[in-house]
Order: sequence, then structure tokens, then C-alpha cells
Amino acid sequence: SGSFIEVEITTPGTYWFFFAPFTADIVECTGSPDYAVALTTALPNGACCLPDNTCIDDVSFEECVNSPNNGQFMGPLTTCNEVVCESRPCPTSGESIVVTDSVDQFTVLGGNGVACADQTTGETTENFYARSFDLDQIDGIAGEDFFYITCVELGVETNSSNADLIGHCRIFRDTNGGTPQKINVDLLEIAVKDFTIPPGTSLEVFPIVFGEPVAFDMNDPTFDSNVLVVEMNVEAAPEGSGGGVWPGSNDAGETEDSYFYAPDCGINTYVTYESIGFPDVHLVQNVIGVTTEPGRNMWLDGEDYPFFDIQGNQTPVEDPTVFPWHELWPNFCTEWTCTLFEDSNEDGIVSECDYMTMITAGEDETRWHVEWIGLTVTVKLSVGEDLFYLEFRGNIEDPDFPLGLYHEVYPLFCNDWVAVDYVDINGSGTLDAGDFYTFEINGGEQEFYEVVQLATDIELLEVIQEEPECPWDFDGNGVVNTSDLLFLLGAWGTPDGDVNDDGTTNTADLLDLLGNWGDCPS
Repeated sequence: SGSFIEVEITTPGTYWFFFAPFTADIVECTGSPDYAVALTTALPNGACCLPDNTCIDDVSFEECVNSPNNGQFMGPLTTCNEVVCESRPCPTSGESIVVTDSVDQFTVLGGNGVACADQTTGETTENFYARSFDLDQIDGIAGEDFFYITCVELGVETNSSNADLIGHCRIFRDTNGGTPQKINVDLLEIAVKDFTIPPGTSLEVFPIVFGEPVAFDMNDPTFDSNVLVVEMNVEAAPEGSGGGVWPGSNDAGETEDSYFYAPDCGINTYVTYESIGFPDVHLVQNVIGVTTEPGRNMWLDGEDYPFFDIQGNQTPVEDPTVFPWHELWPNFCTEWTCTLFEDSNEDGIVSECDYMTMITAGEDETRWHVEWIGLTVTVKLSVGEDLFYLEFRGNIEDPDFPLGLYHEVYPLFCNDWVAVDYVDINGSGTLDAGDFYTFEINGGEQEFYEVVQLATDIELLEVIQEEPECPWDFDGNGVVNTSDLLFLLGAWGTPDGDVNDDGTTNTADLLDLLGNWGDCPS
């Protein structure tokens, strides 16, 4: 193994490179010691961490971050033996594609971020940070019909103020495909997701998860190119807050530019950091998505359903249709009702791999797959009234349960709470209202919280129902003929032969079938 030194050359000319050991002592050499240096214009290969946390060696940056690997490049000359592959902030699947311009996707350096701030108070003004991605040049996306953005990772160096600051993650199409300027000039907004940056935030990468995937149309005839721009817009720090937000960045290198826009500092359209004297500010911004339409993802809790005891045993939910379910994320306070429960593994309880048909106000019934079952704990400070909803994300079978990792799902969705102590105040052997936890939040000071409520928690993934290309071909032989007609007539008055989705088989379906008689469309 060796060391890696990157030198930027901006002026054409002849350059000499001198390579030798550095020491203040005279070194007596026996034999002929070998020294070797390699010069290359390409970034050396290194280790690549894949979305499933496995690792492959000797991979280039492009091979690592592009499809089919969609991984995290761990740096030039690194090996799998010396790196640790950990889950990325955004959830991923085997189909996920990671779009990035960063050599290092996650490291946020202290003191590296640049923002516009009041020179007297140090309070940041409104700032905008962006990266631009030409999707027509990205393996696995180019040539597809859509790119569905499910999550964006945004780096934040610090919030040094004493206030919660609001950030906005905006997804744009660059209408002319060049250097981005600003919204309503050449940037067409597709979606926006707000998030909160708490005071004390330090060197963090925020996962901005879109409950409804953002569809980027790769075949829109209005535009000649498919350039995606992702922006982190942070509002100005309040007067008297004493600080503000600086963006997360590093100096590890980038394949495309990072952009900055700050009207209060006279920067009225996007410019590169290099153009204003900061060539080593490379924003940490990564985009996660897929090319086939994904189902929605949501977390619910059932406040009227049984929960876990302190040994990790759960009284299972046998009938999820009895009581309503409360949406925790991506929305809060929406009520869902389960109208149909499909016990796929026939174990008599709601468990992973089962299906639930759900309905809420303003929506038709939709079918969902049960991804995970756990526990929601509602707590409050022992001396306060503000409520916090936490999902248990640790190991239920761990003998230390209910200690371990909890994830805040309300009012924020980005904080990790670690239970370091638990007191069963009434000695009941169950997690009850009135019991107490000691939590450590984001590695900060420990605080005492009272349990207010507990509930069974489930994660659901919407099942996308693909419409058959030839719904009149009931026997699937590629032809609409007499056998299909007989099937429809036999299903008269039931939903089984319904091809126009009105809920029953009737004359309208018969006429539809006869109008499509013959070979199915190819």
C-alpha cells in the first residue's frame, strides 16, 4: 500500500516531480532500496461499499458510484480490509441508483463550509446550495422513461445558532441544461420537502425522504436535455440567535461543480465555489432513486393495539381492522383504516410479509405490504409538556430491551435517541405510562423522560398494481376469442370479468371485449 497525493494543475507547462524519503538523519542503506512513484491523470482505484454494506476491492470511482454497484467510494488506494461499510442515511434497495458528484459522499469537514453571514453578529442570511446532474449521462438512468427520486442526502456542517432553522430541499429541472441560475429563471421546481436543522447539529448528513417519490420525466418533449438540480435552501437565522447554518462539504474531490447563491452577499445567481475563491468546498449532496415506479412508504401506529413488555415479548395484533391506525410518517395525524387483512403466512397475526388494504379520507383503497413491526413510545421531559414520538429500532430480542436505539418520528424525523436507562416505576413488568427512560439524543447530554403512551408500530410499502396490457384475454393465450367470451358470461354480475373497473361484470364489459376481438396488442 502507499499514499495518495492529488495536485491540481491549472496552467499548461512543463512540470518536474521530485520523489524522495524525508528525514533529518543520515540513513545508511544496505543493498539497493526501492522507491516507486506512479503518476496518473485518473483517480486511483479503491474500495467500494455497496448499499447492502458489502464491499468490493479495486474499483474506480465511476464503477463504484454508477449502476449496477450504486455504492460509496471509500477513497483512492483503500481496501475492504481497512474500511467499515455502514448503512447510508437514505434507505436503499437492490434497485436503488445513487447519483453523486462526490468522491467522498458522506464526510463533512469542520470549518470547510462557506455561507453568507452578517459580519457583525455572525448570523447567517438566507443561503442556497446546489449540485447539477445530467441524467442522460448516468448509467442505469439514461434511456429510461422516468427517474423516481425517493431520498436526498444533504450535508450540514453545523447549526451554531440557538434556534431551529428551516431548510428546504428542492428538486428542479434545469430547463436549458447549462449552469444553473435560479428558480423561475432556468430552474423549474418539481418538488420541495422542508426539514428542520436543530441547534447543535454538527457534521451531519440529513436524509430527506420523499413519501411520494418525485417523478422526473426523461421523455418530456418540452426540454432538450434531462438535467436535474438539487438545492438545499436554508432560511436566515433569527436576529439574536447568535449563529446559523453552514453547509456540509469536504475537499475530497468532485466530478462536477458545487454551486452557491446568496442574495444578501450580492451573489444573485448561482456561481461555483471555485469562482469565488473556494476551490476545495465540495458539497455533500447525493440523490437516491429508481427507474421503475416505487410504491409509497409509510409508518403507522395503532394506539389501541397491544405492545411489548420489558422482556421484548409482544401481544400480537390478530385483527388490524378493528381499530384505526395513526400515520407517523411521511405525514402526521392522518387516520387510516384497514379494510382487509391478508394473512400470507397463515400464522394468525399481523407479521412481516402480510398484506393490508388501507383507506383514508380523500383516497381510494390501496394495498400495502407489511415490511416491519415494532413499537412506538411517546415520551415527554419529566419537567415539560412537549411530546416526542419514538420508534424502537434496536433488537427486540436483546436481553437489555427496552434499552437501545430509538428513532424520532415526530416532531422531527432525523434524531437518534439512545435509551441508556429504564425504570419500571410500578414494577408491572410491562412498558406502562408513567415509567421513565434516560435518553441520550444525538450523542448529547442525558435527560430524563416520562412514558406517556405506547403503541404497536408498523412500516408499510404500497403495492403497485400493474394494469394488464390485454385485460380481455382472461386465459392469457394472447388472443381475445370465444373462450374469453364464455368466461366473461360465466362471471356476469361479479367482479371476476370486470375489464372497465366499475366493480362488476355487465354489458359495458361485454361490449368492450367484443370491440377488442382478435390478437392482443403487442
